[in-house]
Amino acid sequence: MPPDPTGMGQPGMGQPGMGQPGMGQPGMAQAPMGQPGPMGQPGMAPGAMVPQGAAGMMGAGGGVCGTQLQAGERVVYFRKMDYSTSKTIYLVMGILFMPFFFLGAIFLWLRSKIEKDNPAAIAVTTNRILIQQGTGMTTEHWLQNVADVEPIRQQAHAGGGGLLGALVAAGVSAALNSMADKKKKIDPKYWARAIGIVFIDQQGGRAEVRCQEKPKEMIDLGMFIAQGMYQGGFTAFPDAPYA
Repeated sequence: MPPDPTGMGQPGMGQPGMGQPGMGQPGMAQAPMGQPGPMGQPGMAPGAMVPQGAAGMMGAGGGVCGTQLQAGERVVYFRKMDYSTSKTIYLVMGILFMPFFFLGAIFLWLRSKIEKDNPAAIAVTTNRILIQQGTGMTTEHWLQNVADVEPIRQQAHAGGGGLLGALVAAGVSAALNSMADKKKKIDPKYWARAIGIVFIDQQGGRAEVRCQEKPKEMIDLGMFIAQGMYQGGFTAFPDAPYA
């Protein structure tokens, strides 16, 4: 066949790479845009973080006690502690006993430790118990791992000092504890004199929270957790307001 004087080639025989439909360079075909590849979600560079608020990553309700809620997790109990009254009492006692320098200094020292040594806020969600300390740190106890709860009861005081007084006080406390332990844990009498709560996990491990300045809050929390564990579960509780 004689050569084509125009140099354009025979019809339908376009040269490779010249833009003819369907021809392209060998091995250079591209996947359609936006299709997920082996590196993860469409349009995401390898190792990129999923933005906050993406579905399945963050709870719609935000956070509580400095902890982000999971998707579907609800807050069903919340208490923010206020130690203003206790701090005022310690301040007044410190001033009154200032002539006795040692006693006055003790009261002022106790006042300075109240917010550091006691919880700042406590929340119970449908998944876990969150305890935010005055230092800002938050500890969590997953409800699925909590097998039981027990109160930490304030010890009874008896007259007299020394070994005899200690033995009498121990005997009185043991008798009161024995009577309270016979009550069901959802009964307010079971939590009488509670100043803290012990969480017992499935392996027998024990963790506790104490708040001697707010014993009523510990009693309420203990009863609430017991009701959730032994009466219908925590998902049955309505949402609790929190800030």
